[in-house]
Amino acid sequence: MLILASAVTAQTIGLITLPRHVNPAEVQPERPDPLALLNIYSLTVEAALLGDYDLASSRLKEAFKVYAPEDLKYVVGRFNELLDEELELLNQTDN
Repeated sequence: MLILASAVTAQTIGLITLPRHVNPAEVQPERPDPLALLNIYSLTVEAALLGDYDLASSRLKEAFKVYAPEDLKYVVGRFNELLDEELELLNQTDN
């Protein structure tokens, strides 16, 4: 049994071809998933529309955790900050 497993594993390893090196200059930075961001923001706005600003803020915190490359980091981060500030203002005026 062990010999059979070793033979199958050896054949499988032979079929997998991994690149030995990737040029870092050619690698594109990972971008955030637009549908995931849209989902986070839609759930945030939905909670805000229902007047549950604490829930909206907690959902927005998920957007702060999303990785964004350098060319998008400022825009995504600033949008999150502004939306968070608006949620705080809405929460204050509602109380």
